[in-house]
Amino acid sequence: MMLIIIPKFIMNYKPILKTVEIPIPVSFALIGLFQLFVFLSVLMFAISFSLSDADKK
Repeated sequence: MMLIIIPKFIMNYKPILKTVEIPIPVSFALIGLFQLFVFLSVLMFAISFSLSDADKK
């Protein structure tokens, strides 16, 4: 579900980023936060997947 939402969110967000002149440090901070969010969500998915896999065994 998240994998479907994230690309749509990026596609909806790109025109806003183009029209609004955001300072470079702010844009880097936003990219960093987004990458951190993606990393954490993937990490949580991996942990839950490994736990469910361990429960099956």
